[in-house]
Amino acid sequence: MSAPPFIDIHTHRFVSANDILAVENVFAADVPGMSKNNDRFFSAGLHPWHINTLNFERDILHIEEVAPNRHLLAIGEAGLDRLSNVDFEIQKAVFTKQLEIATTVGKPLIIHCVKAFPEVVSLYLTSKSKTTLIFHGFNNNLQIAGSMLKHGFYLSFGHALLNQKSNAYLIFSHIPDDRFFLETDDSGYSIEEIYAEAANIKRMSILEIKKIVFTNFENCFKTNL
Repeated sequence: MSAPPFIDIHTHRFVSANDILAVENVFAADVPGMSKNNDRFFSAGLHPWHINTLNFERDILHIEEVAPNRHLLAIGEAGLDRLSNVDFEIQKAVFTKQLEIATTVGKPLIIHCVKAFPEVVSLYLTSKSKTTLIFHGFNNNLQIAGSMLKHGFYLSFGHALLNQKSNAYLIFSHIPDDRFFLETDDSGYSIEEIYAEAANIKRMSILEIKKIVFTNFENCFKTNL
């Protein structure tokens, strides 16, 4: 097997490079403008910052319509955010609906979570869904990480790894190899930079990190690249 690609599990940029597999995030409102012949991997969801309380049902419908698309790998980003101006009960209703969609199509759900981890877990357990959750941009302490990991969730790490004072940097070496992804989000950093720092923290080679993330990708998304 040749060297696996760099996998960027969550980015807001279009990436075109032979050695990078990027999952481009698309907000629900932008889904109708996407080409049906789109051959790029993407995710689509209704972010808790972007919930319009007057017509969020329309955005949910857009997600339902695109969910079966074979190039859509995950629903999201979806989740709960205590700092959002959107009413928290509405956030929970929208999150639950996206969890239902992900469960129906059998695809992972990419999670945006700010100060609401217990609520996300509670809604997930109540739903009895078996869908995999991926907490993107993870930058919390080891206790929260452990709580998420015990449920079999994945944690995705981004540019916070480049800050030696961040929670992400401090805990990354403790994260099991079969439970993490790497991402650029909207940071402006390259996925190569994120991998290089991940390798540094884990005391591995970049190739070893690439192989680990590649295996996690195949296991999580039930696909062979």
